Amino acid sequence: MSVSRQDGGLQISGQRVISLEQAAQSDGCARILEYWRSHASSVDGVPRRKDIDPVDLADFLPYLGILDVIGECEPYEFRIRLQGTALVEAIGEFTGSTISQTPLAARSLGHFQDVVRLREPICAEGDLWFFGKDHVCYRELCLPLANGNGEVDKVMLFVELCGLQDARASDDAAGGRLSPLYPRQ
Repeated sequence: MSVSRQDGGLQISGQRVISLEQAAQSDGCARILEYWRSHASSVDGVPRRKDIDPVDLADFLPYLGILDVIGECEPYEFRIRLQGTALVEAIGEFTGSTISQTPLAARSLGHFQDVVRLREPICAEGDLWFFGKDHVCYRELCLPLANGNGEVDKVMLFVELCGLQDARASDDAAGGRLSPLYPRQ
């Protein structure tokens, strides 16, 4: 995995990890992050999977994914349990696959592991060149979810997708916010 500093952010194999404050400049990321925080356990700060209600997230379901954490300790592997329809359309169907079996491994495996280890959300952005779609960029918010014992056993993903032209115009006009493809309310 290649890690370097670029443009004030951490670059991981073509992805740039951004702060949660930067992520929250996007309406979608802000709403998902607020929902996650509002359901966080007062004991350990991580929401339980049973407390996350898909009905509450109906507008975002096409852009959500759920990963099962496989393994008791690092390095963890992840199985894709759920993949929203917009994600399937953007990158293909990988439900049931492990991350290592997909083109996502080089870019995402490390920060998924960090989410489990740190028990904190991480956000990264990049483009889909590795799927032959370098005209599509994304912002991926990764959020830990715990089981009843407080162990992080799932990672919830919210992935905003945008055309690079839209993102560049938005960056110029709105100080770095992505122009998402999902409907705004």
